[in-house]
Amino acid sequence: MISWRHLAIQLMAIVLCAIIGTSACANKLDPAKLAGDWLAPAEDADDVDAIISLSTENGVWRGQIKAIKPTRPDQKLLDNTPCHACSGPRHDQMLKGLEVIWGLRESDGMLQSGQILDPSDGAVYSCEIRMSSDGKHLEVLAYKGMRWMGHTMTWLRQ
Repeated sequence: MISWRHLAIQLMAIVLCAIIGTSACANKLDPAKLAGDWLAPAEDADDVDAIISLSTENGVWRGQIKAIKPTRPDQKLLDNTPCHACSGPRHDQMLKGLEVIWGLRESDGMLQSGQILDPSDGAVYSCEIRMSSDGKHLEVLAYKGMRWMGHTMTWLRQ
């Protein structure tokens, strides 16, 4: 039989987690569900569909372009297109194999504190990733400065 005291403690813990949102209350990410291939669909006429392969090593997550999916005849960005807009070591690397996400670490049930590259213009943004409860979608937030001014993309499990 469950005591009232035990029930009250459980209820207080649930309320406390909802109010303060501590990492102790957050769901842990399942690396087996997160690792693998995700479709980052084109969001506008200048964008392309890309398959991004997420992986982790020593608790740090990264993502590389596995393939660019041709979706229209005039598409300029393909697997063998060099990233002229990229800077540093990524400059002129072919899109296929290009690391576009790096430095993400699990915290509070999501991946945080990483960066994401937009190879179409070379811009680098701060990045956070949350997985849907069914494991079929990722919400990828890219932002500069303040999170609330960022842009969220939905990626699909492949």
